[in-house]
Amino acid sequence: MYTDRPSIETVLSEAGVRLRLDFDGDGQVSTSEAGTPLGNVIQSASDTVDFYTWSKYDPNILVNSSLIWRWASVMAAFELDRLRNNPTSETLATWADEIQDKLTDIRDRGRILPGIALRMTCAPTHSNVRIDQRYQFRVIRVETRQSTPSGLPQATDFTEAYWPEP
Repeated sequence: MYTDRPSIETVLSEAGVRLRLDFDGDGQVSTSEAGTPLGNVIQSASDTVDFYTWSKYDPNILVNSSLIWRWASVMAAFELDRLRNNPTSETLATWADEIQDKLTDIRDRGRILPGIALRMTCAPTHSNVRIDQRYQFRVIRVETRQSTPSGLPQATDFTEAYWPEP
């Protein structure tokens, strides 16, 4: 989870969260009123962030990002504001739209979150494979490492692998 109740209260204020969770209008938020709806909006905001960032970022690292917490808090506040089909404030709707656009840029346009490491699977790699046109069968040749010797011999040419030398 990328947000919690105190983080949502920094966006909406404590009274704002209480008013949005008070379904029966008695001025008090019961355990049933606070538990499920608040948990649902927190889960929804976290799932939204994961939907846009999971392919590039590890969720265990994103949990520690203050930027992600701030974005998830705004998204959760927006979801809480819309919970009972109440009209949302223009400021909160604008913030949520801006965050949605930034998350879309991260997923689709290569935008990078500052100070957060990318998943290792997204890192570029280097291969020592090359095509050697000089040989009769035009095989793919693999160059062995120069820094650490390999324990296994590597067949690099069809003739070398299958034809014994005279």
